[in-house]
Amino acid sequence: MSNAAELVDLRSTLAEFATYDASLQLNEFMRTALQYAYSETGAMEVNPHYQRALIVRLLTHSVHISGRFTCALIADLRLPVDRFETSPNSKALALCIWTDATHEMADLQRAVRRVDPAFSIRGSLVDPLRYARCLESAISDTVKLTLEEQYIVYNVWAECFTAVMRRTYSKYAKIVAASTTSASPTRRELVDARPLPS
Repeated sequence: MSNAAELVDLRSTLAEFATYDASLQLNEFMRTALQYAYSETGAMEVNPHYQRALIVRLLTHSVHISGRFTCALIADLRLPVDRFETSPNSKALALCIWTDATHEMADLQRAVRRVDPAFSIRGSLVDPLRYARCLESAISDTVKLTLEEQYIVYNVWAECFTAVMRRTYSKYAKIVAASTTSASPTRRELVDARPLPS
């Protein structure tokens, strides 16, 4: 396969990553946030009863939020990351991912650059800002949150979503490194793979 063909195939695969994995990422975030809300660490951040009531509320709408998250990611792929307005909530969550998932993103960037030397996570199909913005869009389209609830989801629970993204980037890096010349094995492995337990 030529370098040009490999590049096109890799970009297509990265786009499919976001599509295939969206519901898994959303469900994993909900599960991690639920664990956090019932943990001692979570109880020290914000009123634990308030957190627990919020995550239970979100879980009752998880199917709809998951669907909206997938649709938002697909729609977001059509335009450059800087073409969308971004709220402070999304920026704060994206910054947390950039800060805490540095090594995992570097591994993915390194793997992709074997085929595409100019590739950068920033502005790409897997930019943390895309995920943060799409998460906020999915939740706001489904559930009306107060300002305090928004603070909990995008700030207090930021480390929960970041943990999901760390596992996501790590998984993608391993898949891309293992196969950049054939789309079929990569896609099959992606569908079969699940985020590692925390």
